[in-house]
Amino acid sequence: MNPQILIVGAGPTGLVMAYNLARHNIPFRIIDRSDGPGQASRAMAILPRTLEFYQQFGFVDEVIDHGIKMEDVYVRVKNKIKAKVHLGS
Repeated sequence: MNPQILIVGAGPTGLVMAYNLARHNIPFRIIDRSDGPGQASRAMAILPRTLEFYQQFGFVDEVIDHGIKMEDVYVRVKNKIKAKVHLGS
């Protein structure tokens, strides 16, 4: 294998690119400054367009099933609720 594609960064964008190339049997190399997977998620939500990509790749249901569904989001300032956004149905 002599990959001609180098993916720099193993964040969400780099990993989705790698996944899609692998699905099409296209060789690639992926590099990242970290020496292993992240230990915590920085994501607060998954946007609908990202879910559309996951659906195309065939794993959207698994992502949704393992996610934490939020009904409400509260904005606090100095420990006082300043706003509430209802996300549920």
